[in-house]
Amino acid sequence: MQITFLRSKRFWKRFLLVSLFLPIALFSIAIGIVYAKQDQIVQEMIKTVNEDFVGTIKLRDSHIAPFANFPYISVDLEDIEVFEGKSSKKKYRIAHISDAYFGFDLFDMLGGKVEIKTIKLTKGDLRIIQHIDGSFNLSNALASKKPLKEVEDEMHMDLKSIKLEDFDISKLNEANNLIVDAYLYSALSKFSTQENHLLIALDSRFEISIIKDGDTTFIKHKHFSVDTEVNLNKQNQVITFVPTEIQIEQAMLGFDGSIALNNDMDLDLHFHGNKPDFNLFLAMAPEELAPTLKKFDNKGKIFFEASLKGSCINGKQPAINARFGCEDGFFNNMESGKRLESIGFKGSFTNGIKRNTSTMRFELEKFTAKPDAGLFSGKLILENFDSPDIDMNLKSDFNLDFLAKFIGSKELLGLSGRVSLDMNFHDIIDIEHPERSIERLNEAYYTELNIENLQFNSAILPAPLQNLDLKATLKGHKANI
Repeated sequence: MQITFLRSKRFWKRFLLVSLFLPIALFSIAIGIVYAKQDQIVQEMIKTVNEDFVGTIKLRDSHIAPFANFPYISVDLEDIEVFEGKSSKKKYRIAHISDAYFGFDLFDMLGGKVEIKTIKLTKGDLRIIQHIDGSFNLSNALASKKPLKEVEDEMHMDLKSIKLEDFDISKLNEANNLIVDAYLYSALSKFSTQENHLLIALDSRFEISIIKDGDTTFIKHKHFSVDTEVNLNKQNQVITFVPTEIQIEQAMLGFDGSIALNNDMDLDLHFHGNKPDFNLFLAMAPEELAPTLKKFDNKGKIFFEASLKGSCINGKQPAINARFGCEDGFFNNMESGKRLESIGFKGSFTNGIKRNTSTMRFELEKFTAKPDAGLFSGKLILENFDSPDIDMNLKSDFNLDFLAKFIGSKELLGLSGRVSLDMNFHDIIDIEHPERSIERLNEAYYTELNIENLQFNSAILPAPLQNLDLKATLKGHKANI
């Protein structure tokens, strides 16, 4: 009995030793194979890219990184640079990547098969330029002299995933000097194949800024989170997105649609949202207003619908159309207790027939709100963003004490009185020649302003301006006070 027990004990010891040793041995053998073939793999890869593509790739060094893409065995290519053509001058550089990890399968390596299964890129900088003729520097660089299948075979690729970390991507349109800058904290794409379909799962976290003529727009450092699945039909080259929720700051937005790759990147994308608060709109507010907006609680029946349809490369722009609105909304200043309620509005936006700023139109209709013991209503139509045609109507009547406490501004403390405003404004603002706008000021411009018992505390303005009653009327070129 004792002999049987000892034999059993020895068996389990050997089993445990083999169980521990075998994976380590296999892993070590795989590392040895990669190490032995490292220079060959890297040189073949660089040679293939530089011979088969129009662009040029350079790197500083390479080494084995066993755990960078575990359970895959990886080769780390350090300081990779990609250039648009055969020149390696910095002004032609498209991308710089600190570390590019190319992962190989353990069992494939043991069988003598060397194929890239995964790619991980960290601390990268990608500068995409859309030239005046509509072409992209990246597309030009990656233009292949051979069929894509031949290039894949030569590079020994069977990708299962691509991961990006700390990656800065910017896209410049030389035609309008518009820059879209995205910083990817992380982005993971996983691939699987079914017949003629490539299925892609994407999970990403990033922030976006849009810069026009060197200055940031209202989209500045906006944080996004996207977790979606994509179906690429290899026969017709159409990418289809499953219904997905996109997180923008603290708001959620629905998204679905498709992109036809072989038809000038023909977009058919849809965005939508039905929310119980204003977070979707507040998410697009300038970041400088964030501390102020946090003081407000808000609710409302909010809806938003938008679509992008049409080609978006080679000098073409997609059609952009959006509708939005609100019912039974309110904002409540949680510090002062002042509340703006019964908020309602409907609006729309389009980039028009020409799909550019000259045919853009923004409309905000039936905007209503009720401050304490007051009212506010208005309408705004803005056409032609190059030389804006503005048609605006405003009616308001409210107590200034409410305004000061609702906004919560220290500079307005002690402000009181009553203000009523009736405005009709319709004019064209010629940005290139502003003096002509004054010449065209016409009878469509009418304002009546009444201020009663204005009082405020200010060290800047003199005391005689307090306890002020004022009535002013402006019509066309004439003003009466």
